[in-house]
Amino acid sequence: MATDHEPVTYAALRTLVEGLTEELAGKFGAIERRLAELESRQVRYVGVYESGRRYRKGELVTHDGSVWHCEAATEAKPGTTDAWVLAVKRGKDAR
Repeated sequence: MATDHEPVTYAALRTLVEGLTEELAGKFGAIERRLAELESRQVRYVGVYESGRRYRKGELVTHDGSVWHCEAATEAKPGTTDAWVLAVKRGKDAR
């Protein structure tokens, strides 16, 4: 069955593409914001605690046989401030 199609003008096509571009830009923007949020939550093991080093939120360190999670940027020793949360308590004989 044959159908008649109206010719599409350049202006109509341009309007359609611009509308889709704006819609997709909004969706991609939301995705990029969500991705940045998720990436900021990354947990990274950075090794044995070193005095004087500045630790960032999301980093994990080993200290006195335990694993500590950094909740806020700090230079304090794990276990001495609320910036650190005990993640894994050391085992018997700190092993």
